[in-house]
Amino acid sequence: MSVEPDSLRKIGRGTFISATTGALVGSAIALFKRGPVLSYSLSTSLNFSIFGALFLSIRETFLLSQRKHNPQLGLNKSQTRDYDELISSTLAGGITGGFLSSITRGPKYALRGTIGFSIISGCGQSLYTFLYRYRQKLILESMSSGNPTQPEPEHQVGGTIVDRMFDQLSRLKWTPVRKLSDEEYEALLRKKLENIDKELERYEIKEKVTVKGEDIRE
Repeated sequence: MSVEPDSLRKIGRGTFISATTGALVGSAIALFKRGPVLSYSLSTSLNFSIFGALFLSIRETFLLSQRKHNPQLGLNKSQTRDYDELISSTLAGGITGGFLSSITRGPKYALRGTIGFSIISGCGQSLYTFLYRYRQKLILESMSSGNPTQPEPEHQVGGTIVDRMFDQLSRLKWTPVRKLSDEEYEALLRKKLENIDKELERYEIKEKVTVKGEDIRE
């Protein structure tokens, strides 16, 4: 099974974030214990990066395997996204946790690591999906209502210095700076969403054609 470039980017980005987080955690532990900062940060960064690379590689492998069968069932990737990500994250967390636990602590800890990291990964993915869908819901509701949830006064005093400077410039007729109205901003968002939907449809069509081509060659 070939790995998509987007999956490789996700794995690389996630591994880098894991390594950076590990370095920060290791430095904090070293400062707390008054130990060597460099040694602690490098060791923790290495452990975090290994876990992140294994977890993300296994997760992307499961995701690609699940999405490959979607066209055969007449399903789009968007229809099964939440379920696919939950199953893939849970399995990846269990396999990675069990494997690393057996290496670092002994084979008898493999089952504990598998169960523990499966629960942590599944709960983490569920929380992420909930927050992501909730954010989407708020955006769609604010766009469909046509009215801002909290109407602002015409000349708001608060805000950052940059916001106040922008407001002052937008009130001057001789400047090219203009503040978008709510209707204009909503139209801009709708146009961007339409472009995203079109790109997703093109990608799904391309994915179906690729899968059919592979089935014919087989």
